[in-house]
Amino acid sequence: MFYKDKFRSRLVAAQPETILDVGCGTGSLLYHCEQHGICAFGIDPDSEAIAACSRQGLSATLGHAEDINFPDNSVDLVVSEFSLHHYLDLSGFLREAVRVARRGILCLDAWYDLSIPSQKSASEFDRWMKRVDRASGEVHHDVYDIDRITSALPDHSTKPNIDAEYWLDLRPLAPSKLEKLKDMCLSKAGHKTEICDEFVEIDALIQKYGISEDGALFFQATWSDVMNSQCVQDVNV
Repeated sequence: MFYKDKFRSRLVAAQPETILDVGCGTGSLLYHCEQHGICAFGIDPDSEAIAACSRQGLSATLGHAEDINFPDNSVDLVVSEFSLHHYLDLSGFLREAVRVARRGILCLDAWYDLSIPSQKSASEFDRWMKRVDRASGEVHHDVYDIDRITSALPDHSTKPNIDAEYWLDLRPLAPSKLEKLKDMCLSKAGHKTEICDEFVEIDALIQKYGISEDGALFFQATWSDVMNSQCVQDVNV
């Protein structure tokens, strides 16, 4: 994916010795970092995802974004790759990330440019899917913008340097992908009438304006250029 490639290039270019991936999933980013000589740790609330990481020899443990079981200042960077919208509390995550990170935080998450009709369709479809997920008990927030993330940052002894950008690659969403996502959501919702009716309205937008892939936001807050040449010594993973 274009956005992940760009994000990971930024991450590697920052030359951290250690990173913590919050919401690491099955370990794609952890593996990428290890391949570039970065000592990488991950946490995720999904036990099956952690088991998948373990099978690959990756360092990951069960954990939540709002209660990171790592010591203060224990890694260079705390990283979130397409996971922000799954955290229960954005402010809680940022508070913990600031506590754990020596140098800063890097985040990548979905975003939509609502001035573009095909992106507005994509945004409405995204909101519909997330409503279905939340109704089934999942944590799935609507997209954040850069101002929301910046305002949620806790105080730090050093004023952070903020680097924030919106990225957009307006490829059309493949019809097969749209159909698969729609069917998955309708099945999850039990084909309830109100959910089906909501999709009919969204589909009318899609037929009129088209639908493009998600955009992305990149957010980086850094407060120290200090490097540490050793991996974490006192983290239980």
